[in-house]
Amino acid sequence: MIDDLCRETLALTKMDWNNDGPYDRLPITLNFAGTLATMVKRMPKLAPHSYPVRLFM
Repeated sequence: MIDDLCRETLALTKMDWNNDGPYDRLPITLNFAGTLATMVKRMPKLAPHSYPVRLFM
């Protein structure tokens, strides 16, 4: 029973509601972190303060 619950919870973390593909290999939080890191690397200059995550979506 606990195995089923854990498996179903992990499956939900892999669903990307902003994509047409139902599941990814990695949980969406890790997938998004990689995409965000790529975007930040491509930006020439960033002011040294925090930004709202919504600006990168």
